[in-house]
Amino acid sequence: MISSTIREILCKTEEKYGDGDAVRYKIGKDKIESKTYFQLRRDSESFSRALESLGERENHIALIGATSYPWIVSYLGIVNGGGIAVPL
Repeated sequence: MISSTIREILCKTEEKYGDGDAVRYKIGKDKIESKTYFQLRRDSESFSRALESLGERENHIALIGATSYPWIVSYLGIVNGGGIAVPL
């Protein structure tokens, strides 16, 4: 069966790759940080719950900033919670 939503894809990749690196990014000049598929799913679901607690679950939400781990978490948290991300 083909995954039809971003949330399903995120869940399936977490099941398959769990502790594998989902995202790697630079901090400063020399340090590389990584986040696992488990961490990415957990962080994005936390963001979804935060939006829900603010009453913003299914709204259009503007997303601005440089591509980064927090940006990715925010985007996934918005769309997985039923909202519509509007990248600016």
